Amino acid sequence: MDFDKEDFKTYLTMIQSIISRMANNSFLIKGWAMTIVSSILALAVTRGLNHSIYIVSTVVTIAFCFLNCIYLRTERLYRNLYKKVQKEGMQDLNQVKYFNLDTSECKNKNTRLIKVFMSNSIWPFYLSILIGILIIAV
Repeated sequence: MDFDKEDFKTYLTMIQSIISRMANNSFLIKGWAMTIVSSILALAVTRGLNHSIYIVSTVVTIAFCFLNCIYLRTERLYRNLYKKVQKEGMQDLNQVKYFNLDTSECKNKNTRLIKVFMSNSIWPFYLSILIGILIIAV
């Protein structure tokens, strides 16, 4: 099967749309985390609930943090795939495995979950939420 430059552009556009979707999901997760945790804390403060609600808030924050890390990791994997496909396409269009979205060959040290967690878009945000929970709990 012969592929041309239009197929190559379509393939890159498809990968770009996945990257955009993962970035958008990561942004939405942060919004949901802030909304849910602040709602739980507001309810705890106004109703005078016991301290177990703060543990629930902490668990919810950690769960959202983990989910956000998964989205950011997936985004990084697809960014690596985009770079790989772009590089292969610049050399030879026939070398590209068209419409293959397998990212298993695109793993590197920046796609490890701990590296993703240590990124500037994850840990400061969730740490500030956890500090807020601690301040309100005390």
